[in-house]
Amino acid sequence: MTHVDINRLEDALRLSIENEIKAFKSYTLFAKKAEEEGYILVARVFRAIAQSEKLHASYFWRLLYDREMEDSDLEKIYNSVTVNVGSTIENLKACINNEGLESEEIYPKFADLALESNNPGAYMFFKQTSLVEKSHREVFLFLLKTIEEKSNLNDLNIYLCPQCGYISLGNRPHKCPICNEPGKNFILF
Repeated sequence: MTHVDINRLEDALRLSIENEIKAFKSYTLFAKKAEEEGYILVARVFRAIAQSEKLHASYFWRLLYDREMEDSDLEKIYNSVTVNVGSTIENLKACINNEGLESEEIYPKFADLALESNNPGAYMFFKQTSLVEKSHREVFLFLLKTIEEKSNLNDLNIYLCPQCGYISLGNRPHKCPICNEPGKNFILF
């Protein structure tokens, strides 16, 4: 996602849907590349975060269209976006950059736009998604450092919050630090 000048909440939601689906597609393809290069943990994390991005797209979809996103809706956008797949290290660096833009610039701006538009639901979700994307960035930074230091963490557990998309590495959390979802509901990858 690049810096954009959006003035309408509907446009912010449309762009968010497209970019979350692009992230879903990117991370799915990046997982395959990581696996090919022997980075099993990185591939597992990419798959978990891909599901998180798909979850975000579905929430933004519901906010914009007041209905659930169907498989055909997802496929239409999925097939329309292009993804450049580099090496795993290049892919991680791109993810770090994109997640940083989303968490620090784009989603906070869209949250303000939602507030100005008197849409507290969109405001709350943009704020929450900004926090989740920040946590994704931290996970990608950890993975890049792990690769650069040639550490082996392939047996590390990866947990996905089914409510907001937060990713936890290591132990299952007692609850999600972002949305308070009980840890027992987290999905193990």
